[in-house]
Amino acid sequence: MTKHVSSILAAFAATALLVHCIPVAHAEIREPGQTWANYWASTPSLKETWKEHFLVGNTYGNYGRAGSGDDNVRREMVLHHYNVLTPENNMKPNSLSAGGAGTDPVANGGNGTHRWTFGAAEEMMTFAEENDLLIFGHVLVWHNQTPAWINGGGGQGESPYTRARARANMEYYIKTAVEHFDKRKRKDGTNRVFAWDVVNEALSDGVNWQANAQSGQWKRHMRQPTQSGWIRAYSNGMAEGEHPSDFIYDAFRFARKYTDAVLYYNDFNLYFDGKASAAAQMVQELNAQWATDKENNPEAVENADDYKGRKLIEGVGMQSHNYMWDTTASAVDRNIKRLVDAGVKISISELDLFAFAPADGAPQGSRGAYIDLRDRTAEQLVANSNNERQRYYWRDRGVTTGAEVEKEQAIRYAEYFEVYKKHSDHIERVTFWGLRDNDNWRRNLNPLLWNSDYSPKEAFKAVVDPGGYLEKRKE
Repeated sequence: MTKHVSSILAAFAATALLVHCIPVAHAEIREPGQTWANYWASTPSLKETWKEHFLVGNTYGNYGRAGSGDDNVRREMVLHHYNVLTPENNMKPNSLSAGGAGTDPVANGGNGTHRWTFGAAEEMMTFAEENDLLIFGHVLVWHNQTPAWINGGGGQGESPYTRARARANMEYYIKTAVEHFDKRKRKDGTNRVFAWDVVNEALSDGVNWQANAQSGQWKRHMRQPTQSGWIRAYSNGMAEGEHPSDFIYDAFRFARKYTDAVLYYNDFNLYFDGKASAAAQMVQELNAQWATDKENNPEAVENADDYKGRKLIEGVGMQSHNYMWDTTASAVDRNIKRLVDAGVKISISELDLFAFAPADGAPQGSRGAYIDLRDRTAEQLVANSNNERQRYYWRDRGVTTGAEVEKEQAIRYAEYFEVYKKHSDHIERVTFWGLRDNDNWRRNLNPLLWNSDYSPKEAFKAVVDPGGYLEKRKE
């Protein structure tokens, strides 16, 4: 466990998607008259299981409210299993900032139709403070779910902002957001948001990394201007020596200027060698730039190798939206080490493990009726894909029932957690992206630890005791 997490711990589930489910009769998992709080207390706690290694987290939904039924189930589940929450949507720019599309609040003095909307995030803060849960902020700068007033938008039909205009708006947005949450502290005096994803998903996918890469190679792998309003704006009005990727450095230096929270870069598919290599080089080069940036860093020195101060980018979040068909434990192991060697801590920030591929490859379609994995027939294991390997992944392995898939998925989860345990000195947290399968953003890929009725899948057993689970499977 990192020293930062240890000090925080010493100092002191997402809302169910309203989707149609195929009804299958299953026995009630609780004893007659047993409350949900008592039921969860009778099961192994994930946060207690891993407390000597890293934080264990989940996404936040509406279960912070007083309620009954599913709200109460999720609330008690979260309190039993998790010690850190990540807002799946409540702290993204389009959730904290409403109105004023196309308005520049810097040029207009913050007037006009633009307004801040902190209500949903504050509800989460209250729930966390009342129950001694930590909050990981997600996210300050992203190409998606960002109001057009901030960076001009990313659409082809929108007029791009200039670099100067987007940079000014970025600083205004980051300052307002982080200072709002930092102005009131937790009971122990620490920040209510202990860490932030400052920049999310800036790198493109499918990186073809060259061995013995030259300095700055990571800059070739930015998202296209048609995908990112930040790239569009930062390409408009560049001076000599500037690059569209400069928005990343600006975002981190503004975040460091206005908060002392831990600062993370977050991205998906970092189990691929190429993308992880690009992220590692980016982190190293931007931290070296910060080490000698005397204009913005009061601890700056002449030579980056002599720098002893706080790093600008302190962590990398490996989202870990993983697939059974291509995300091996060895790849995860290799690229955790690659990023650790870049000098940062790691978070497994959005963990789920999809039983089918591709992203829209659910056998019943992404919008089809939800089916628990254990209830799937052989026909319901054929992925919706034109790729034959993906389509018949389970058939080609002789797997014919959902119950068998559930066990294979559990083995992979066990392998991941053995890797996480191996690297736990450098891993700050492991956060699952949803409570039950049908709460997940890709529910029909059955990626999590619990079924729709809150009964544990095989994967839960594997995460609680990965070494024991793998040993048992050998028998």
